[in-house]
Amino acid sequence: MLRLAKNKVYAFTLVELLVVIAIIGVLVALLLPAVQAAREAARRSQCQNNIRQLGLGCLNHESALGKLPVGFNTTDSGDVKHTWAAFSLPYLEAGNLFENIDLTRPSWVQDLNPATPWVKTQLPFHLCPSDVGPGVHEGRSSTFAHANYLANQGLKPWWQANLREERAETTIPIESRGPFERAFAGDNDGIELREITDGLSNTVMLGEVRQFPGFDARGLLYLGSAFYSHQHFPNTNATDFLEWCAEYNGAGRRLNESLRDPAAPCSTDTSASRGPYRQTARSVHPGGVHVTYCDNHVEFITDDVDEIVWRGIATRAADDQLSLWIEP
Repeated sequence: MLRLAKNKVYAFTLVELLVVIAIIGVLVALLLPAVQAAREAARRSQCQNNIRQLGLGCLNHESALGKLPVGFNTTDSGDVKHTWAAFSLPYLEAGNLFENIDLTRPSWVQDLNPATPWVKTQLPFHLCPSDVGPGVHEGRSSTFAHANYLANQGLKPWWQANLREERAETTIPIESRGPFERAFAGDNDGIELREITDGLSNTVMLGEVRQFPGFDARGLLYLGSAFYSHQHFPNTNATDFLEWCAEYNGAGRRLNESLRDPAAPCSTDTSASRGPYRQTARSVHPGGVHVTYCDNHVEFITDDVDEIVWRGIATRAADDQLSLWIEP
């Protein structure tokens, strides 16, 4: 008579265990890129929502006051004061911050006054979740909050007295300005939408930029650095120019350089002056940048965008002859 063994224990062999571990490793390797891609898609969607929200704030300002917020205002002596980012606060559910701004004082002075927290308040909708995030700056750059979305200054610096160019071979005036005006006073005197003759759906209002750790001022909202330029293609390795990309002492000697990305250099040559400011549209999203137009629709502009298109959407006037005015 056949007797069955009692208390027999079944278990994995070493080979079987190794096979299971190998299968789990393969599945994780296959799944991880998909998880990362899903997370980046969510961050990119949030980035789109942020720039759309900021554009809507500027348009709500126009609906309430009849004009877009001033791009940049100054005192009669030329002191820098406030930008579109400050004047749009009441239309972004941040009116309490705006009420605490002393508009009679230059924006950079207010970081010394505890009663005016605006310049140090990092608002979440100013940051793209795919970029480096807050708390990565040092020195003077850490005095201010930063943003990944800046106003379109067009093709030329906003402070130029003569913002129209003529070529001798064509004598055709070319409008180079974006939708934000400079006010030579403390007024919030922006432009009316009817002045955007190229059409609201053809003119970029805000664009995406990168932030960089260290003493790098790119992305500040409170000085002339609150603008970006269409002079170069998105994500170019052309050099940016700002008031500072390094920390200086009183004599102008460079103390500490920014931890600059070689693919996005920033010159220190103009750190002692306020111009010529130029920041290029950049992002960490592969292949391009987000922009929002003056009708508040958002597009993802690829790095290989046609040069005429990239320059054309920068200006607020219809420039049929823009192809005749291309800088090297």
